[in-house]
Amino acid sequence: MRKSFFYMVVFTLLLVLEISSCGKPELKKIRGIVKNVRIDDDTLKNLTVMDGEDSIVFNLNEVRYNNGVMLPNDSVIVDYIDGKNDTARALVVTVLPKNAVTINPEDNQSKKLITAPIKSN
Repeated sequence: MRKSFFYMVVFTLLLVLEISSCGKPELKKIRGIVKNVRIDDDTLKNLTVMDGEDSIVFNLNEVRYNNGVMLPNDSVIVDYIDGKNDTARALVVTVLPKNAVTINPEDNQSKKLITAPIKSN
């Protein structure tokens, strides 16, 4: 009697564990370049990332950002899960920093220092 009860409890636990683990979506990661960011008023709606020849559109409703918000041509790493239709759900977007360009004016003082033009409204 005890053995059959023990086997029934173990079988039930294994069955519950198997059923509960099947429904969890798999977390995926992609590294690529931002091609498009769709903005509606002041809200980021979706993001298109190019990874070589492929592009993926991400829904940004439940996203967290590392190192700021991305702009087109930024390098990013996106942790995501599959979503509905052709849109994946982004969970974490990490913007990779760009290399800084430093200028040492003492190296060549004969050249004119070029700055970006001031935009006027």
